[in-house]
Amino acid sequence: MGKVLCGFFFVLLVLGSSALFASSPPERDIRGLKAQSMEEVLALPEEEIDLATAALILAREAYRDLYGETIDIAFYQRRLDEMAASITNRAGGTRDPEKIIATIGNFFKGLGFAP
Repeated sequence: MGKVLCGFFFVLLVLGSSALFASSPPERDIRGLKAQSMEEVLALPEEEIDLATAALILAREAYRDLYGETIDIAFYQRRLDEMAASITNRAGGTRDPEKIIATIGNFFKGLGFAP
């Protein structure tokens, strides 16, 4: 399960890299962070949807159906925040997309993931 979730996190980080390295931190008080079901996510205006939370809700439902396991969404939200902070720190404020992607790739290589 861990490798699947880390791969998922990698995709989220790459897709969200522009927000990840914005000059100010993203707004963390959106309703999408508190969603507990896909119905709640889909009822939100687009600007209130948190992609990571929505994906974690989908993962929780899939893992429950496939493996009878559950996913602690709050744990993985905190882990994503920690990973983003670490990558942001390593990037040193660069705005160059190629350097950002390289930083993300190197971060995951350090976790044991290789292309």
